[in-house]
Amino acid sequence: MTKALMIPTETDQLPTIVEVNGLADLQKAVEGYVEPVDGDDFTAWVNEEGKITGMPFNPRADRFLHLAIPELSTFDCIVGPVIITGGVDEDGDNTDITPELIERANEYLGLSLSL
Repeated sequence: MTKALMIPTETDQLPTIVEVNGLADLQKAVEGYVEPVDGDDFTAWVNEEGKITGMPFNPRADRFLHLAIPELSTFDCIVGPVIITGGVDEDGDNTDITPELIERANEYLGLSLSL
């Protein structure tokens, strides 16, 4: 199991720490096929077809990713629910989200999450 940050699309639902166990859990969380968006020390998992299928804009995930990855195009917007894990290990497996990532999410999104 990998500890991750779930950022739901609906702004009346708070982001939470969840556990994911492989591809099936990631696909269920993002409601479809997953696409990785890599940061320096994390991977954000988004719905690969979210824009094509008309998923709603996710303002919190959009803010987090644009602040955490400055080179991300300002014209790109993040839609649908997003899962953020730590980076990948030497075997290519997802790692747990770190306390530093949680702290960054708290700062960027005005949250008070902890592991």
